[in-house]
Amino acid sequence: MSGLKVGAHQFEYKIDQTFLSHFEDAPVKEGLVQVKLDLDKRPSLISLDFTFSGFIQVACDRCLDHFELAIEGEKNILIKRAEKPREEGDIIFIRPETDEYNIAQLVYELIVLGLPMQNIHPEDENGESGCDPEILKYIQVDFSEENPEKESNSNPIWDQIQEQFKNKE
Repeated sequence: MSGLKVGAHQFEYKIDQTFLSHFEDAPVKEGLVQVKLDLDKRPSLISLDFTFSGFIQVACDRCLDHFELAIEGEKNILIKRAEKPREEGDIIFIRPETDEYNIAQLVYELIVLGLPMQNIHPEDENGESGCDPEILKYIQVDFSEENPEKESNSNPIWDQIQEQFKNKE
């Protein structure tokens, strides 16, 4: 960072399997994400404005088939100098004598945190699930009263618990 002049700088990165392979046991191994970094260096701090968009390969949480998930986002992080290195929210404190800061972990975390809580195939143009139909046959459950399988697959313990709740009403 000592090599950068005070002022605004822009950097662009292409994140792909080569970059992602450096992070062991990670949920993201394949994809193509464009990351734009607007760095604003001031005498007392450095502002990092990340903007990213692209896609990553993920396993569907419903059918386990892999698909391309579009991701995008932005994040602002400040880097300040302090005697004790630490992180507090979106502020990273580094030692005053530190001349370099590797942003690879930050970029990776931005991508991983850009994932939704559930990764499920998007619906097609007809509103149908993009999941593997063979797998869906095994996991779809009909909770309606007319479900004939409900009686044949009943569990006596569960039936007893349900009966207790009905009696309390």
